[in-house]
Amino acid sequence: MSAPPPPKFPRVPHLAPSLAATPDDVVLAAAGREELLHVEVVVEEKLDGMNVMVWVDDGVPRVGTRGGAETSDRSGERGRLKAWAAVRSDLLVAGLGERYALYGEWLRRRHGVAYDRLPAELVGLDVHDRRSGEFLGVEERDAVLAALSVPAPPRLFRGTIETPERLEALFGASAFSDDRAEGIVVRAVAGTPRRVAKLVDPFWHGIGATPWEGENRLAD
Repeated sequence: MSAPPPPKFPRVPHLAPSLAATPDDVVLAAAGREELLHVEVVVEEKLDGMNVMVWVDDGVPRVGTRGGAETSDRSGERGRLKAWAAVRSDLLVAGLGERYALYGEWLRRRHGVAYDRLPAELVGLDVHDRRSGEFLGVEERDAVLAALSVPAPPRLFRGTIETPERLEALFGASAFSDDRAEGIVVRAVAGTPRRVAKLVDPFWHGIGATPWEGENRLAD
């Protein structure tokens, strides 16, 4: 019996109210915020790209954007993601099977942050177990990403945060650019249930960016 299709990419809530949170955004409730501050977490760089998903059905890799497999492809990037998956078909079939779905950030096109030393066009964010309906914990996620030769986001911290000020001290330049990073993502190490939130660097508030202007570059 095949696994059900993967869900759309879940929205990542803002850790706390901020100028960067629009009226349509989700903000973590106070109880959830306190929980993330007092459990073991990893803090990773928030990357500025396009949310995508990759999974396998009937032995064939499938791809989709944040909205799923049937959304429009006005930018042409889903076509490029399909080509990426086709080249890696054997690796994806072996690493994902029909059990796991990979959610990642497709970074080929430039948005706000100009990346000039990317490790790959796709960086993995989450891995979903289609059988259990749960997301993998950080260590299990990293093992699947390693099997797929897909990098995880740059890690800035692992431990217990305790205070928001410790998070704000992690704002700075991107690991893949001299530009300032878009922000950070706080992710509970234990993956069930999925507990994750983002914090956007106030530097980016009010700074416009022409959507998908130009291309980012891979590291030499």
